[in-house]
This record gives sequence, structure tokens and C-alpha cells, in this order.
Amino acid sequence: IAQISRQLAIEGGVSYEEIPDIGIGAPGMICEGVILYSNNLQLHQVPFAQMLQKYAGKPVFLENDANTAA
Repeated sequence: IAQISRQLAIEGGVSYEEIPDIGIGAPGMICEGVILYSNNLQLHQVPFAQMLQKYAGKPVFLENDANTAA
């Protein structure tokens, strides 16, 4: 995901450094960047935002996908 975000920035004509942070919507119960339970993804207690931030080098905000669509 971190690599794809860099590629999409380039394709969009924006330098990766110009992007201040990354926001992601995921199915399931999400709390403070942790996927507590996601039946769709078969993930439980995964600190997804923290893991992605390590590779992306930017703050990552993770929220339930239905909330991000609203």
C-alpha cells in the first residue's frame, strides 16, 4: 500500500512529499488505527495504521469504510 501510494502520487502529478498524510477505510470494527475485528479481511487486533505508517513515512488514519464513505 505504501508503494502504491507513492506510485499514485507520481501518476497524479504530485510529489509524494506534498501529501501530508494517508487515509484508509477498511471493513470491520476499527479503533484508533487498529482493526479490532474484520470478518471480511479475517483480521483481528491488527495495528494496521501503525504498520503502514512505518513504511509510508507519513501519518496514517484508519477508519471504518462505511464511515469514510459517508
